Amino acid sequence: MANDVLGVQYLTGNDVYFLIRDREGAVADVTTSNAFETYATGDLGDYDLVATEQGTASGYYAATVPSWVPPGLYHFNAFDRAGGSPAEGDSIVGFGTIEIRNEDLATPEIYPDGVKRATYGQVSSIGENIDKLVSVITVSAVDDATPTTTVFDTDLTISEDDWCNDQFLVFTSGALAGEARKISDYDGTTNVGRITLSAATTSACSNNDTFVIIGRSE
Repeated sequence: MANDVLGVQYLTGNDVYFLIRDREGAVADVTTSNAFETYATGDLGDYDLVATEQGTASGYYAATVPSWVPPGLYHFNAFDRAGGSPAEGDSIVGFGTIEIRNEDLATPEIYPDGVKRATYGQVSSIGENIDKLVSVITVSAVDDATPTTTVFDTDLTISEDDWCNDQFLVFTSGALAGEARKISDYDGTTNVGRITLSAATTSACSNNDTFVIIGRSE
């Protein structure tokens, strides 16, 4: 089975972990039983899959799905651990789905843009490779003292132009919480992290407003 990887883009220098649940809501015990079980508050320390930040200050956290997890569709949440141990009050910083398959996978292709992907690689099928569709969810925040209704700087550090063009940005805090717009441009070179929306929001966002970017990659 392939070493499927969970990932999330978040603020650098934090302690991030994942919880994995199956389609019935059972949570993966990655420490003791190596099985999915009914969630219990007292066992939270057995469920946290610890992520590692790539590089020095990339803000990209990744963790390998345990090899015992059987093929299927799973949900995952990423949390910022505030204390020494995981707690139910820890802030959620990302979420998504991952499909574990039992096909033989080629060597995983590591995408250069730093975008988190629920799965990646190539499925070998009937003599040809088919790129898997994968969910893309990125968590970030506005980093701009004077944002407009269409253009604002963010704390994203991905240095590739246009990587999230045509994906959807959904605000998760502030006056615009729940409002969504398509992204028409991402600046990864001149003003790294600057986003331009395809249509104006109902009002300008505020500095430190949080949002998620949701799209698909082929």
